[in-house]
Amino acid sequence: MKERLYQTGVLLLLLHFFLRLILWNSVMMLKGT
Repeated sequence: MKERLYQTGVLLLLLHFFLRLILWNSVMMLKGT
């Protein structure tokens, strides 16, 4: 159970980082134009 929770935490962290990266790129593109 603990291992599963850890895996879920890592996945959420990666997802959060990925979403922030996409958001940052979108903001930069909007500022660029």
